[in-house]
Amino acid sequence: MSSYLPGDIVSRRKGFVMHKGIALGDGRVLHNTPFRGEHISTEHEFRNGQRLYVTSQDRARRERALLHAEG
Repeated sequence: MSSYLPGDIVSRRKGFVMHKGIALGDGRVLHNTPFRGEHISTEHEFRNGQRLYVTSQDRARRERALLHAEG
């Protein structure tokens, strides 16, 4: 499993673009797909066999991201 904190941004390649999500902790990622909309997947499902990139956020940004994720 990759090293990240809840609220960090995780991404993986999806064709020519990067697919991004918010790490929620416990191996879960909030992201959006065309068919399922905004939903939570496991890190394994989110990776889809691709390398996972992590963009670390400062504490305030992580907290804001998690508040947004809670909806």
